[in-house]
This record gives sequence, C-alpha cells and structure tokens, in this order.
Amino acid sequence: MHKAVQGDRIWFQQNPQAIVRFRAADQCEFAELIAIGEKPPIFRPSLSRASSRLNWVAVVNLIRLADVESLNISESTLRLRVCIPAIRTAKLQKIAENELLYAIETEFFDEFEFNHNSFAA
Repeated sequence: MHKAVQGDRIWFQQNPQAIVRFRAADQCEFAELIAIGEKPPIFRPSLSRASSRLNWVAVVNLIRLADVESLNISESTLRLRVCIPAIRTAKLQKIAENELLYAIETEFFDEFEFNHNSFAA
C-alpha cells in the first residue's frame, strides 16, 4: 500500500466527521496513473490562480460524502484524490472544500441523470 494512501486511511480514522483532507502531494502519488497515459484529476478552487502549481492533494471520502453510514459499511472506504494548489489556512480550505464537494455532487448527479434518462427511453 502506498504510504500516502495509508496515511489518508489513518487520518480519516482519526477524524471521523471529516469528508475532505488537504495535504501536500507525495512525490510518486499518481505515478501509476501517469504510467498508463492518464492524467490525475485536478481541481482549482476559485481562490487560486490559474498559474498556481498543483502540488497538493484533496482526498475526498466518498462514502462520507454520500452519507451512507446506514448501510453498515463503516469499514468500507472509497476515496477520490484530486490535485489542487496548496491551500494552507483552515478558512481557505473550508471554502475550497465547499466548492470541491459541490463540483463532485453536481458532476455525479448530472451523470446519474444522463444515464437514468438513457435507460428510460
């Protein structure tokens, strides 16, 4: 297991209410993705400049975002890692978190609606 993934697991266990973790990117974090010709997902919050380096990661716990604790899957995890510019203060991280979660939810529901309409026809 990659040390960044293991660190995220521990962090989310220690922060049971958190949905997003912001941290510096590990040097080889997306190496496997890049090796197969894919680019890691990126997100630029409104508070960042277009020229800002994407050297941090926002780790999103999708299980917590979906609020599916009632399904008794407390040990299950599904996390999305997204490249972002460095966001060092808690206040700015909260703004970026809100924007990121809104973007994820919007994309998910748009995709769900598209697929749902495709099958309904």
